[in-house]
Amino acid sequence: MGQKIALVVGNNLYESPFRPLEGAIRDAARIAGFLEFSLGFQTKVLDNPTARDVTKELHRIVKTLTPDSKFFFYFAGHGLCVGGSANQSLLCRDADELLLEGVEAAGQISPEALAAISRKGNGDMFFCLDVCRSQTLRQKDGLVKQAGSEGLRDAISKPSETSGLPAKIRGRRLILSSCADGQCANDDGVFAKALVEEMTNLLKIGRDLELGYELLKRIAPRLKLDQTPELSGTPFVLVPGTCESLIGRQEAPNLEKKPVVPPQPPVSPAKTPLQLTTEANDALKAGRYEEAELLASEALRIDPSFGWVQFVLSEARKKLEEQREEERLRRELDQTLNEGWLCFNKGDAKLALVKATTVLKARPDDPAARELKRLAEVALQSDSESMWSESSSRKAGTRQTLKIGDAEYGFCWIPAGEFDMGSLESEEDRYGNERLHHVKFTRGFWMLETPTTQALYEKVIGENPSKFKGDDRPVERVSWVDATKFCAELTTRLPKGAKASLPTEAQWEYACRAGTTTAYWYGNSADSGKMNYDNNVDETTPVEKYPANPWGLYDMHGNVWEWCLDYFGGYPTGTATDPKGPNSASKRVSRGGGWRNNASRCRSANRCRFVAVNRFSTLGFRFLLSCD
Repeated sequence: MGQKIALVVGNNLYESPFRPLEGAIRDAARIAGFLEFSLGFQTKVLDNPTARDVTKELHRIVKTLTPDSKFFFYFAGHGLCVGGSANQSLLCRDADELLLEGVEAAGQISPEALAAISRKGNGDMFFCLDVCRSQTLRQKDGLVKQAGSEGLRDAISKPSETSGLPAKIRGRRLILSSCADGQCANDDGVFAKALVEEMTNLLKIGRDLELGYELLKRIAPRLKLDQTPELSGTPFVLVPGTCESLIGRQEAPNLEKKPVVPPQPPVSPAKTPLQLTTEANDALKAGRYEEAELLASEALRIDPSFGWVQFVLSEARKKLEEQREEERLRRELDQTLNEGWLCFNKGDAKLALVKATTVLKARPDDPAARELKRLAEVALQSDSESMWSESSSRKAGTRQTLKIGDAEYGFCWIPAGEFDMGSLESEEDRYGNERLHHVKFTRGFWMLETPTTQALYEKVIGENPSKFKGDDRPVERVSWVDATKFCAELTTRLPKGAKASLPTEAQWEYACRAGTTTAYWYGNSADSGKMNYDNNVDETTPVEKYPANPWGLYDMHGNVWEWCLDYFGGYPTGTATDPKGPNSASKRVSRGGGWRNNASRCRSANRCRFVAVNRFSTLGFRFLLSCD
């Protein structure tokens, strides 16, 4: 008998709109193990390959086939019927959604490609397709079910292109499918399991193993009704001719004269323990651990006192255990990777990145995991850029959260716009440095919804200088230098493109007013139910104790003064666009008033100044985020 070669393909990974599978790789491994260890096929396994990988391997193999060769091709994954029953394509992980529109695109192994392989090769060829045959092609008048592999069956029955041999000499062509026209193959492994177990049972009782109707009759009762193996309307297709083809043989006992006995190791009883152990050791060195265990076990049965065989058997079992552990880990990593793709397709790029990174720690060169990691990072980058970037359609006060350390912090969107900065001369308790003038902003920004808390400050800087301790209280006794250092350090931890900074004085007042023109965002009179001021509590309070302004910002009046980016200076007389204050001065601006200041100091227009290194228990800050 000539060489026996198998190509086994399993595809779990698919991108939307094709649903990822869970069991295709598992089923491929089951088929491959049986072909290699029970039938002696030289087996090549491809897990989650591209269509180009499969086609390339098919062409490589077919060049080696001779007229007495046997070639077994197994494919588990998605199938797609395109253009009627004459065309069933096998879809790989790089399948393009354009295929659903009937457009020639990447990611498919077409019936023409398999037919070409069939025509070029010699010997017997077996095509086992564990795929759905109910995938639909989008038509203008809706979804239309299409089925079939008659096109494949007819195509592979043509004479060989290379040998020019008649069909009889060229060999048989057999096709077996896991489901009928218009049906879906289950992803629970029932077809592959039934196929392997029934073929194994035939070998155990000494029957020649033939792919044909008898085998099909043994498989069909074990399958669900919607998964009876059929192709082109019949359970089994043989092309050309009518004979079943032998792919495995074992000496059969005389079933009429004696009962069936349990299977025995396929070794000759004439061999001595030394011969058996030598063969077992050779198998062990060649990596055929199951064969080594079988031979060594037989040698030990014949002579339990033979020391060398005990060592070989122990090593074989140790290697088998290692192999099984590697297989278990491989399956776990495959499952993790599949879950990652599912998360990505559902829009959870963050969790997809975690799972891809987990796989890459164990398999750094895994191409599918590397691709998932790349796509997830691109998606996350896009999400972060769209979050922090300017948007004309985003409403004022829109809230987003950002995870810093192990906690999430809220930010409110302050849109581009314009307002009158300062106060009217008629405003009670106003100061002369509050000249009313018009300000325009060309870009929006995100502002922290509360003053910077002690918990957040400590996460970033590693210390808490505050007098009044409490994780949810505003950090105080921080200088302007401390606040800018905090922003610089936080920026290094933000998504690429995002930047933390103190607000300018104009940005602060614009955000504080939130579209209002009164002395306070809530009205013209001080209200102890709206802010912490004038020693009514005698210390700082938790940052969300009082109501937020119309744009969602808390404590814009009272509790602690908030540092601004600007030097302190006089206001311009005309309209200012994106003002940043004077170029230099001796002090920096602070806004909002503190817990022991009187009400006039807490007004929206009130201005204060401190030396940049000053630290007081009434002095804190909040920051904004922008995208460069």
